[in-house]
Amino acid sequence: MHFKDRKEAGGILAERLISETHNFKDPIVLGIPRGGVAVGYAVIEVLRCPLDVVSLRKLPLPSDPEAGFGAVNLDKKVVLNETLLSQIQIGKPSTSS
Repeated sequence: MHFKDRKEAGGILAERLISETHNFKDPIVLGIPRGGVAVGYAVIEVLRCPLDVVSLRKLPLPSDPEAGFGAVNLDKKVVLNETLLSQIQIGKPSTSS
């Protein structure tokens, strides 16, 4: 699915959330920087709920810096895409700081 921009994507996402989820009770939208915050803002314009930003750092693939194989949050918790790591056959990265 292609969107004109992130605002359009967020509006469509919000409408889909409304149509597929019938029991919204105090929803909160979480936006991830580098695109997700703009999408999240468009969602909260429709849902009329709070937006919070989740700060993460992407772990980029050596061969494609725009693609990521995981992320690290401010508490240094690492989440890896194990499926992708096994497909591209690179070893697990060191998680030491």
